[in-house]
Amino acid sequence: MKKIYILFLFISFFTFARELNWKNTADIEKLNNIAKVGDLIIYKPRKNNVTQLWGHVMFVTENNKIVDFPNMQFGLREFPFSFLTADNREFILLRYKGINDEIRKKLLDKIYTKYLYFSYFIFTPPNMTIGTTYCSHFIYNLYRDVVGDVIENNSNLIYPLDFLNSKYFKIVDF
Repeated sequence: MKKIYILFLFISFFTFARELNWKNTADIEKLNNIAKVGDLIIYKPRKNNVTQLWGHVMFVTENNKIVDFPNMQFGLREFPFSFLTADNREFILLRYKGINDEIRKKLLDKIYTKYLYFSYFIFTPPNMTIGTTYCSHFIYNLYRDVVGDVIENNSNLIYPLDFLNSKYFKIVDF
């Protein structure tokens, strides 16, 4: 069963990821005038690295900065867009369709009041906040706390590509 599940993930990745207009992080500085608080940056999954098989998702904050939960070495980290150029990755920019200034403020407040001291743990159940989280779990719960469910999740893990399949987010092309 486990092999079938892994095969399904690979097939869905190759089918879905190729149909999108992924941007390269070498062009990340273009986001300075495009990305807004609440936007999501999703890295394209990489098949050659186990930790990057499902991609990665980051949250855009104020002053051209990003927050995320990258791995077990870090908790919540914040850094400028320019740091992404060193990654040499492909990405998509997503925006919540119902975003407004009030939602942006609530999202930022929630990050720094609730998630600041969380630690990284990949097996945190989707609807639980027990002081641990991971990249897509963080984004899912952040939006769920502020606007309600934004993805349909029928598994024990939330994946970055789940946000691409969500009817609540749109791709911001540039």
